[in-house]
Amino acid sequence: MPGRDTAPRHFIYPLNPKAAQGYIFKGPEGEAFPTSREAFYPLLDSEDDWEWGLATGYVKVQAGAMVWAYFTKPEGVIGAVGRVRHDVGWNDSWKKYSIIIDWDLDLTRVLAHQPIPYESYRQRVQAAVNQANPRTVKVLTKWLEQHQVASQSKRDQEVAWRTTEVM
Repeated sequence: MPGRDTAPRHFIYPLNPKAAQGYIFKGPEGEAFPTSREAFYPLLDSEDDWEWGLATGYVKVQAGAMVWAYFTKPEGVIGAVGRVRHDVGWNDSWKKYSIIIDWDLDLTRVLAHQPIPYESYRQRVQAAVNQANPRTVKVLTKWLEQHQVASQSKRDQEVAWRTTEVM
């Protein structure tokens, strides 16, 4: 449709290891990990697809949306970014909606060392996925503009190298 905004929607996905609900990451063998930064980053090295539950917001979240992992207080930082692989689906065993996020490993490595502090955008993040407000979108977009070029350039070089190698 002409004039339609094709920019991805941005969502903040809160991770709180001290939540009363007792949220955890579950590995492929059913092992439990706390929803902390320390537990999160090693999971990215896994080749398994990790499903992410949605208590709310499942109507707005669509394939291609950007998801930013927000590690709640005391840290209060955005520490990872990825894209939703496909539209929201139903997880029978959880009895809730879920998504699969393809985490951008290059950008997440940058965020692991230099997370975006809450003070930069000041959007209140509730206990479920939240669509980013205009101020937060501005901060996230600016961050992507500053960091995605290097990440994309690295991927482009890898593709060019692989193409050259095959020929």
